[in-house]
Amino acid sequence: KPKYSLFKNASYALEGLIHAIKTESSFKIELFLSIFIIVGIIYIDASLTQKLILLITGVLVLIVELLNSA
Repeated sequence: KPKYSLFKNASYALEGLIHAIKTESSFKIELFLSIFIIVGIIYIDASLTQKLILLITGVLVLIVELLNSA
């Protein structure tokens, strides 16, 4: 049975995220644009549920971009 270490696996995930930020230009662009999306979500006049749906959708776009570049 392999040893499972949450901290070790989290460090691998963080290393992968940093690698994607350094090497993937499309991910950098989408990450930069997500800052404006988050600001827009804060200032938009919508319910909390709608804001969370927008935020989750933005995060899913970033996840799919990471999966696409893997």
